Amino acid sequence: MNPYSALGNCVVIQHREGEVSVLAHFKQGSIVVRVNDNVNRGQLLGKCGNSGNSSEPHRHYHLQNSPVLQDGLGIKCVFQKGVVTRDGKTETLTNWSPVKDQIVSPE
Repeated sequence: MNPYSALGNCVVIQHREGEVSVLAHFKQGSIVVRVNDNVNRGQLLGKCGNSGNSSEPHRHYHLQNSPVLQDGLGIKCVFQKGVVTRDGKTETLTNWSPVKDQIVSPE
């Protein structure tokens, strides 16, 4: 648990002006992309870990309006398709936004 570096090892992806993805808590030394790389859907960015202020391995994701992490305001994200488990029920959803306590799995 590192309260001084909440996100730990992270990747910030600028999609367009005012739209930035933040993926955090990568395993130390596992990030394979570099600053100014173009990335593609499905491309490996790094390995899941628990760097930063994290008690267990997981992938943190959020969308915000600025590449400056501490200045960004959250943006609601909508995914085209995802497999989601909540309260023991698993379903495939389309055009959905994640909510608290959902577990998102690869298709």
